[in-house]
Amino acid sequence: MTVPGAGHEVVRAMKTKLCLSLLALVLASSAAGAADLEKALAGRWRGSWVVLEVDVRSDCGGLYTNNRLNGRRVAGSGSWTFAAGELAQIDKVDLHRARIDLKLTLAEPVRTSWQDGPFTLYRQASCRVELETELPREAVAGGDVAAVELALNEALERYDAREQAQASQVWNQRQVDPYPEDYDATLAEHARWKAEQANAAVRERLVQAEAETDRVADRIESDTDYVAGFADGVERARGIGWPTCDGLVHGGVDAFVFRTSGATKTDAQRRHDRGFEDGQRLVVALELRQRLPGCFVGAP
Repeated sequence: MTVPGAGHEVVRAMKTKLCLSLLALVLASSAAGAADLEKALAGRWRGSWVVLEVDVRSDCGGLYTNNRLNGRRVAGSGSWTFAAGELAQIDKVDLHRARIDLKLTLAEPVRTSWQDGPFTLYRQASCRVELETELPREAVAGGDVAAVELALNEALERYDAREQAQASQVWNQRQVDPYPEDYDATLAEHARWKAEQANAAVRERLVQAEAETDRVADRIESDTDYVAGFADGVERARGIGWPTCDGLVHGGVDAFVFRTSGATKTDAQRRHDRGFEDGQRLVVALELRQRLPGCFVGAP
């Protein structure tokens, strides 16, 4: 007995299976084409030099700053703006379904400045840009190197060597601002000032530690609960892991003392807690008096 329509269902299922197979084949072919295209583009562009024909922005902080490129229109939000004509080297090429990302480092850094006390200091910061360029999907799917490079060439010129790029009429010839005259002398003065500041902080902590030793000695009680707490505080302070000089100087005695807390306490508990804190303070103060002299630095 033949079920009406059964043959049509079989044919429909076979057609569906065939379509899915063809779709998988097309997708696999497209993926392979894109992979080959990325390899080809990376081989030509990675390590090459370019002269940008559009403005770009960068934070100049070590990371690549995004710049979206559509034709000759660029959208970026970096702290520094660089006019068209910048020289750069391509570090990496990333291809997507409808976009190519060029990660590049500008050939010339920028000079940044900051204030430290009475001194204005400078450094040179490297600037990196990620140029994200929209592409026709069919160009990527078809592995069309020429079409991709045509899109890129709207915004930049590519060269195999830096000298060739520098011969371009588009190159803006920007150079990083030089350091001020006698900047080495400024750095030397700054180093001496920093040493003086550091040693003044060490001396201040030493004075505090000596004063804390005297205060604890004057507060010591003979009460049994206080003495028991004092012994517990000494034991706890002996287990402290002492930091480097920065931690010793910026912390002081209070940074290493553990204070108990809780609800209403009896008089005996309060006396124990006073002893517990004083025992810690004495050990910490004595340790600081021993360790801090090693934190003095010599002036350059």
